Amino acid sequence: LAVINQGLPEYEADNARRHGNAGVTIGVTLLRCVGYLSRGDLSTRNQYAGPSTATPDAQCLGEHTYRLALYPFVGEHDDAQLHQPAHEHNVPVLAAETTRHSGTLPATASLVEIDAPHLVLSTLKGAEDREALILRLYNPTMQEQQGRIRLLRLPRTVVEVNLNEQPIGPATVDTAGYISLTMRPKGVRTLMLSWSSV
Repeated sequence: LAVINQGLPEYEADNARRHGNAGVTIGVTLLRCVGYLSRGDLSTRNQYAGPSTATPDAQCLGEHTYRLALYPFVGEHDDAQLHQPAHEHNVPVLAAETTRHSGTLPATASLVEIDAPHLVLSTLKGAEDREALILRLYNPTMQEQQGRIRLLRLPRTVVEVNLNEQPIGPATVDTAGYISLTMRPKGVRTLMLSWSSV
C-alpha cells in the first residue's frame, strides 16, 4: 500500500512488529508545531537543543486542508510504476487558452509521446533565451531505462542541454522522428527542441 501525499515531506515507516502487529505503520506529519524553540522535558530528549524561547505563532492554530491518497499495488514499487499515480495526484492537468493559429491538426494527436513506461516527463516549457522548447525527463527507478520520444511536429534540431539550458551535444533522432534516450538510474536528461531555421 502506497501513501501518496501532497506537500507533506515528513513521514516515518515504523516496523509494526515491535508493537505486536504485522507489517509497517506509516505516519505522515500533518503539522510540525512548537510552543518553544526548545524544551528539555521531552520523552525523546531530556535536554535542551537550543534556547527555551516561546514561539506562540509557530503553533499553526486554525483550519488546515490535506490531500493524501492510498494506492494498493503488488510487487516492487518500480515494477508497479508508483511514480505515475503520485504524479497524477500531485500535478493536475492545466489547460492554457491560446489564439487561433493557421494550419491543420489531426482529429486526435499527442503533442509528446513517450515510449517508455518508467520515464517521467517533468518539464515542457519555453527556453529561457531562445525560440525553442525545453523537454525534461527523469528516471525514478534504480535500473537503466531505454526510451523513445516522438513529437507531433518533428523539430529541426534536437540538442541535449544541462539544467541551465547550455548545450551538451546532439540527441539521436531516427528516420521515423523518434528521439532515443538511455537514462541512467535516478537520472535526468534535458532536450532543447527547435523548429526555427536560425
